[in-house]
Amino acid sequence: HLIRCLLNAAQTQRAVSLLRAMTGIHGSKVSPSPSGDTRGNPGLGAFDEGFLADVIATLAASNDCALAPALFGDLRVVKPKLRLDGVTARKLMGWGDTRKNM
Repeated sequence: HLIRCLLNAAQTQRAVSLLRAMTGIHGSKVSPSPSGDTRGNPGLGAFDEGFLADVIATLAASNDCALAPALFGDLRVVKPKLRLDGVTARKLMGWGDTRKNM
């Protein structure tokens, strides 16, 4: 994935922008999807939850860690079943608004 390459090259803002563009997730324009259904957003369906959780974990451990909570919150609106590992979830809970229930 290009997104992984960008993250590995410490191009976190570019990686997040690309992921948002590819999935159609644009902050305030995010609308919920019933039961995690991605049919209304075919770009989001191209990414499995493991990959998305890995992106959030990588962001949370990076110098641009502040990007992680907003991206996770937006992803959870359209993919409510998205879960994080315990370490990443605790990091994000420390930052505040992650839209609950990691």
